[in-house]
Amino acid sequence: MPSPAKMSPQTVAGNVNLNDRVVKPMKTTWSQNYNSEVTRQRLAERGLKSQRNIFQNGDYYAGQVDVVSGQRKGSGRLREENQDLYVGDWKEDMKHGLGSTYTRCGPHKGSRYEGGFARDEMSGHGTYRNNTGAVYQGQYKEGCKEGWGSLAFPEGDLYEGEWKSDKFDGHGTMRWKAGAMYEGQWKVTNHTLILLTLDTNHPRH
Repeated sequence: MPSPAKMSPQTVAGNVNLNDRVVKPMKTTWSQNYNSEVTRQRLAERGLKSQRNIFQNGDYYAGQVDVVSGQRKGSGRLREENQDLYVGDWKEDMKHGLGSTYTRCGPHKGSRYEGGFARDEMSGHGTYRNNTGAVYQGQYKEGCKEGWGSLAFPEGDLYEGEWKSDKFDGHGTMRWKAGAMYEGQWKVTNHTLILLTLDTNHPRH
């Protein structure tokens, strides 16, 4: 008789082969069944249920949905067809509330975002870690950096100030790793960063 490590799942009755190891399946205890039932009841009281869906475009969703409409609502996990991930809150079939994303392919592969969402867009306060090493912490609106935020560059430079449509716009302070610092009104024009006015009330080094 062959050793257990060489047996296939079909030849080892009642066991599961995992990475060439025979592992006995876990038994479901009474407490696990009870907790699952309690969870279902609590979700039902909120008009929700747990569900797993595979969409025609290849996206996979596991989480809570509205009992009546079937729309994603509550908390859930979405793995998109390109393997990008979102874990967080949903409302009316859209990312809405707090959540996190992880990009697994394309030019932004390895980038992460944690923070607020509204109607499928980054919104409110959030932290975005680019795959280059840059880190932005601050406000978002409709998917763009807008409001007050800080951007730490991988080289060690730091900008803190106002943003609009993903660009420096308004009052802010730029600190370079070498020690120089400029504070004043900033604007990006034709992809060029311009210091419009310099705040002379603050020392520069």
